[in-house]
Amino acid sequence: MMKANRSGPESPGAAPSGWRALLSIPLRIHPSWLLLAGLLSASFAVIYTRGETPVGAAAAVGLGVLAALCLLASVIVHELAHAWAALRSGLAVSGINLKVFGGRTELASEPERPGTEFRIAAAGPLATLAMGAVFLAAGWPGATPLPPEAAQVALHAALMNGLLLAVNLIPAIPFDGGRLLRAALWATWGKPAAATRAAAATGRSFGLLLVALGILALLAGGSGAGGPAQFVLGAWFVMAGLHLRRAAHEVTRYVWLAETLRGVTVGHLLDYRVHSVQRGASAEAVAAMESEAPVAEIPVLDEARLVGAVRVEDLADRSSRPDWDELTAGQLMRPDILERTLSPGDAAIQVVAPLLEGRPAIAVLDEGRLVGVVTHDALTKRLALRTEG
Repeated sequence: MMKANRSGPESPGAAPSGWRALLSIPLRIHPSWLLLAGLLSASFAVIYTRGETPVGAAAAVGLGVLAALCLLASVIVHELAHAWAALRSGLAVSGINLKVFGGRTELASEPERPGTEFRIAAAGPLATLAMGAVFLAAGWPGATPLPPEAAQVALHAALMNGLLLAVNLIPAIPFDGGRLLRAALWATWGKPAAATRAAAATGRSFGLLLVALGILALLAGGSGAGGPAQFVLGAWFVMAGLHLRRAAHEVTRYVWLAETLRGVTVGHLLDYRVHSVQRGASAEAVAAMESEAPVAEIPVLDEARLVGAVRVEDLADRSSRPDWDELTAGQLMRPDILERTLSPGDAAIQVVAPLLEGRPAIAVLDEGRLVGVVTHDALTKRLALRTEG
């Protein structure tokens, strides 16, 4: 899924497109994906202990982990293909997120033409098709030099890529098939917002279908070597169906936000009332600013450079800290504020995702200098003004 917006026209070449730019894209793996990997590893380990050529418990666990790693590599290659196509189209990529339902490539700006949307959306499935073919060739019986156990893992990896391809081609947002459908409708109607709503509507319908298929797989998954894997697959389809319905709703809301905030920059949302402290300031000096801080974070600077922030909530338990008088702002701060920073000229839509994900505020830097923050309240007020206007 690619999720972004921009207010200006596309300008090919505005974003770097080389391998260095591709490899510098932040990769974030959510703990939920690790849970899925663990379940897959355990399920395949059971299969390998009960297969035609059973292996010992230790070897089965190793092969199960290898199968999960093959899936991880396949998802990463899929998302990197999206990113590569976006970079080649002149769009910047904010990062790649892997969660329990796969991956998502986040663009810093939305494609302005249906052809660009189509190329970026198609790149992922094409990469998955290629990965599946490579794994199938590597595990094909009698045509591979791999040991039987490794060949079996390769065939399972080919199967997982086939399933990944089939699911991604479902013509429903947020899947790649939904982006392809959106591009086709956009090219036909000339209305990107209407095309997005139509693709999101199909997402809600396919969500129900996935839930039904998952329930059938759960009911059919009984004993046998493939029972555990079928149970995991059925549970995954149920959760994916529910996720798809929720994601379709979020996409519809996102389209409304993008239209409402069109032409608005981060600078329009800035709260300039920033009370910052230097890294060496005492903890008591930081606590004295608690009542003055208009937001839930107090930025910490090293000279003029932003290095972190102290959460107001972290000051609540200072009475239980025997070393309180010796602490500094640098020891109290959290560096995670630096994970998402923007500049005043960035499109305002870029603040939506991090604020909805729970960030108290987004730091805004102008040539490395902290000029203000954007809060949830500022975004809400701006949306209210735009709606009323």
